Amino acid sequence: MNAKSISLTGLFIAIGVILPLLCHTVGLGLIILPMHFAPLLCGIFAGPKEGLICGIITPIVSSVLIAMPPFYPVAISMSVELAIYGFIIGISLRYLLLRQGIYLSSMISLILAMVSGRICAGFFYLIFFHIHNEVYTWSIFLATMFLKALPGILLQIIIIPLFVTLLVKQNPRTIS
Repeated sequence: MNAKSISLTGLFIAIGVILPLLCHTVGLGLIILPMHFAPLLCGIFAGPKEGLICGIITPIVSSVLIAMPPFYPVAISMSVELAIYGFIIGISLRYLLLRQGIYLSSMISLILAMVSGRICAGFFYLIFFHIHNEVYTWSIFLATMFLKALPGILLQIIIIPLFVTLLVKQNPRTIS
């Protein structure tokens, strides 16, 4: 990691703590999934390792500093989910950029990251529920990871590829 990637990672962690706080104060936190943007953008602009680190650290720091999200099990599962987001989008975008345009590459990478992260978080919840002798069904997984999150998922699918495309058109060296 160089100074630029460390700085970007720190910036995205800060954004990942502050943006949810702002969104929750106006009642939009659970709808738009603001913490998810930080590791996704960190993975894109700083790299896959940095996105992974941002994804692990952001929910933990937020939980410790402002008690959002609750530490166990939510912040822990979000750390798994968001770490996968940051890593997968960083890796897949760099691979796809060689073959596709920036918009399509960022869209495909985003969807791969979101599906992968949600599946990993689902496995975490399956283990958590099993430890506590509770039932975690396929319908609970779909409802919590996809249906309840649908507005935030759609917002990310609309905003992130457009944002990335605009930034890269202004400065082609934005993605390292």
